[in-house]
Amino acid sequence: MLLFLLFLGFDELLGVVGTSGITKQEVMHLSRLYPGVRQEELLDKMIMGRVIVSVAREETVAVSEEEVNDAKSRLLEQMPGLQSMLSHPYIDSLYNEELRIQIYTRKLIQSKFQGRINVPPARVRVFYETHKDSFALPQTVAIERLDVPVVPEEENELHLLAERIISLYHSGTDFAVLVNKYSDDTGTKYVRGELGTFRPEDLPPYLSGVMELPPGEVGLFESPKGYHIVQLKKSDINGVELAHIFLQFDFSEKELSTAEKRAGEIRERWERGDSTLDRQIISMGAIPIKALGYSLSALVDTLDEGEICSPVLQGSNFYLLRVVGKREGGIPAFSEVKTNIHNMLYQRMVDKALKEWFEGIKEEVFIKKL
Repeated sequence: MLLFLLFLGFDELLGVVGTSGITKQEVMHLSRLYPGVRQEELLDKMIMGRVIVSVAREETVAVSEEEVNDAKSRLLEQMPGLQSMLSHPYIDSLYNEELRIQIYTRKLIQSKFQGRINVPPARVRVFYETHKDSFALPQTVAIERLDVPVVPEEENELHLLAERIISLYHSGTDFAVLVNKYSDDTGTKYVRGELGTFRPEDLPPYLSGVMELPPGEVGLFESPKGYHIVQLKKSDINGVELAHIFLQFDFSEKELSTAEKRAGEIRERWERGDSTLDRQIISMGAIPIKALGYSLSALVDTLDEGEICSPVLQGSNFYLLRVVGKREGGIPAFSEVKTNIHNMLYQRMVDKALKEWFEGIKEEVFIKKL
C-alpha cells in the first residue's frame, strides 16, 4: 500500500485494469503517437488494449518479440520519419507495446470472428450507388520540382549561423540567452522566444516534424521568411509548447538576380533532358489542384504536360515545376473502388463485433476509471 501511495505521489493514476494501473504520464506519452486524440479516448483505448492482451493470453494466444520487431521494421520502411520519434527510450517501448496489442487484437479477431463476418457483394454495390458522390475524385496534377538555392549551401552564412546557434545550445548555452542575442522576431524575442501551445492539427506546415523532437531538443525548420530554430519545450495531451529563434532571410538584389539567372539556365538544361539533374529532381506525386492554393494552381493551369515553369522564388530557393501529367476528376467506376468498399465494410463489421465482444468480456475483468 505504501508503494502504491508513493507511486500516486509521483504520477496521477487515471485508471486500473486488473492489477495494472494506467497513469497520466502514460496517456501523455501515448498522445505523441496519436496527435489530436482526446485524453478520454486514449484512456479507453489503453483499457481496451490491456483487456484484449489479458484475454488473449488466457486463451494461449501468443505474440513473439520477432513478430513485433518485424511489424516495426515494415512501418519504419514506410515512414522513415518515425525513427526520430522513437529515439526516446520510453516512447520506443510504448510504441512496441502498441504494436504488440495490435497483433494480439488481429489474432483474437481471427480466432473469434473468422468465417462469421461476410460482406455480400450486393451490399457493396448498394453502398456504392448510395454514396456514389462521396467517391468523386478531385482534379489532380502530377508534379516534379527542382530547387535552386539563392545562395549555394557552402556560402549560406545564415544557415551556417543557425547551425552555430544549435551547437551553442547543445553545448549548454541557455535557449533564452540565444533568443535574446540572435532572434529577428521582435514579437517573441523578449519573451524567451515562446510561441505558446499548439494542437498538432494547428501547427503551420513548415513545422511538420516538430513533434518528433524529444522534449527540450531543438530542430531547424525553414519557412518562406527565414530559418526557425524551434525548441520543443513540452508535449502532452494539451498540445505542444514551442519556442523559437527566427533568422530572417535578407538577400541582396544581386544575390536574387544571380540565382534567378542560374535557375533559368538549369531550366533550359532540364528541358533538354540533362540527366545530371536527375538526382536533384523531387517527385511531388499527384496533388489535388485545389490543394495547391490559388497562385500555384493558376501557375500550373498555364502549363501543358511536360512543360516547366519559369523560376519562382520561395524562401531561400527559386523553384522550377514540371507538369508530369494532369487527371480530370469525377466519379470512378464501380470496378475501380469495389475492393476498397468491401474492405471498409468488412472492417466496420469487425470493429462492431469487437466492441460488442469487449462490452461482454469486460464484466469479467476489474476496470476502474479514476
